[in-house]
Amino acid sequence: IASSLPGSRPAGLQASGAGCGLRLRGGAPTPPLQRGGKMPAIAPVRTGERPAKTLEAVAGLNKELALTNVVYLSPFDLAALCGPSEGAEVKYVQINGMILVAGASEAVPAGKVAFNAAQRNSVKVSIGEAVGVVGALLPDELIQAASLSLSVDLVGRASPSEAVSSETLTAKVKDTLRGHVLSLGQSVVCEVQGANLMLKVVAVAVFKE
Repeated sequence: IASSLPGSRPAGLQASGAGCGLRLRGGAPTPPLQRGGKMPAIAPVRTGERPAKTLEAVAGLNKELALTNVVYLSPFDLAALCGPSEGAEVKYVQINGMILVAGASEAVPAGKVAFNAAQRNSVKVSIGEAVGVVGALLPDELIQAASLSLSVDLVGRASPSEAVSSETLTAKVKDTLRGHVLSLGQSVVCEVQGANLMLKVVAVAVFKE
């Protein structure tokens, strides 16, 4: 991570996927989903057809939920796309070729999907636009990240209240990304000492077989 935060120095995030929960997409590129209210037709993440819906993109529910980097759907829509919830099982959806962690919220009406700004930028969708959403199953074997390079930008006017060490920043970023499936160009939001950071995946190195 090349950081320009006050008092910090460049920090290298060198961690295996098993240690920090980073997951990378592998295999053949997936075509983008169709927009404009049409049913999306894509190659599934795992063999077998997956349920799909066309939903309307809306803004994130609040700042606290935006920082989870989870896209939120109504409980009905999430269950229709990903099946019933089983304990703490993480749900994933595929939108315009990117795989995102999905959650259910009673505050999201049926037929809507709530994104934060980073997610809307990643999947290239605007508020009010119809977007295809597909329930995603991760492959049995994931490509693990050996190292990950991110660009870091401050979002808004707030700055950290004090200098942030590279170790603190790296730990916070690893915690933010845990459990997510990452693609090149994907952005997530991270909060460090009251300041919001926009993290964008710019390069990835993976373990050789």
